Amino acid sequence: EYRDAQERAEFLEHQTTDLRKSITALEGIIGELDQEIDRAFHTAFTTINAHFERYFRQLFGGGSAKLMILKEEVGVNEDADENEHIAIPDIPPTDRPTSQISNLKSQISGIDITATPPGKRIKHIGMLSGGERALVAIALLCAIISASQSPFVVLDEVDAALDERNVGRF
Repeated sequence: EYRDAQERAEFLEHQTTDLRKSITALEGIIGELDQEIDRAFHTAFTTINAHFERYFRQLFGGGSAKLMILKEEVGVNEDADENEHIAIPDIPPTDRPTSQISNLKSQISGIDITATPPGKRIKHIGMLSGGERALVAIALLCAIISASQSPFVVLDEVDAALDERNVGRF
């Protein structure tokens, strides 16, 4: 019985060690993926923002527009166990691997659009007329399409929300 119990304990210890190594490896991969996703997002965002400015000026005959990333500050509770989401029995919290995800202090909470047509002092898109908002949306669509090109694009009834003056601009 002792030999069987000892073999079982060694087997379980080996499994526990493998699990700890796997957790560490997975958290490393998650960290790398987070960095790659963040890099790709910011690259695409910068490209779309540049195209958006260009299309906005083209549709409105001047003015300025840009996209801004809204960030929300997230407080980190130093006293709490940062890894409560990892449910591993029989591993004391002090032996658990440190999660890279829980160390984030700010996170993206949204994207804001600022648009100022020529001759106006409007800053926020909500203050624009319906036709102007539709043109801003068209400029943003064109910017997104330009940043990640597709073999073809069908825009059906895009001008439906535009008045006669803005249809001419479009």
